[in-house]
Amino acid sequence: MSESRQSTIGALLAARLSARGDRPTVRPAEPADGPFLYASLRAERAGDFVGLPPEIAHNLIDMQIRAQFAGHIARYPALERLIVEVDDAPAGRLSVVREDAAWRIVDFAVSAGLRGQGLGSALLAALIDAADAKRDEPEAIADAGVAPEALRLSVFFANVAARRLYARHGFVDVAPPDGEAVAFVEMVRPLSGPSQPARRSGDPMRAP
Repeated sequence: MSESRQSTIGALLAARLSARGDRPTVRPAEPADGPFLYASLRAERAGDFVGLPPEIAHNLIDMQIRAQFAGHIARYPALERLIVEVDDAPAGRLSVVREDAAWRIVDFAVSAGLRGQGLGSALLAALIDAADAKRDEPEAIADAGVAPEALRLSVFFANVAARRLYARHGFVDVAPPDGEAVAFVEMVRPLSGPSQPARRSGDPMRAP
């Protein structure tokens, strides 16, 4: 098997970010990143339990985080957990996996203090470029199963800011599968296509 066939999505994304000269970088998550990941996930959920006693809220959030990790491991054994960095410091998280003829974004978040700086947009654009570049490799042309045909993700229906960000990068809503909670929206980004969203005056890009 060739080296390019073995390349992880994370490695392809890191190379593309470097080639583009983008500010964020990515690397594989390590055990030492556990506290950062835990704090990142806790921060996202803190607002869901306002009004509850702190101890109860803490326990409920812990249960949700454990359930999320267990669910991802069970459903996506080959999941790649990546740490987003800016200036060598953790700035977010990104989990991706190959899924049939697509690359799926399973989890994606930029740290709250760094949102609004275009980091999420840069990461999405580079990921789309990496997927498109993979399709252009000779082995991908010879074997359609090697390269993705689309990027996919699920996002909370109520997360309007994230949905707008994804839409600017060419993601479109698709009907949820039968039985899937309607709180989530499935979005798909076909390949190939333009990776850079159109900038509108007065409408800065916002990271998820």
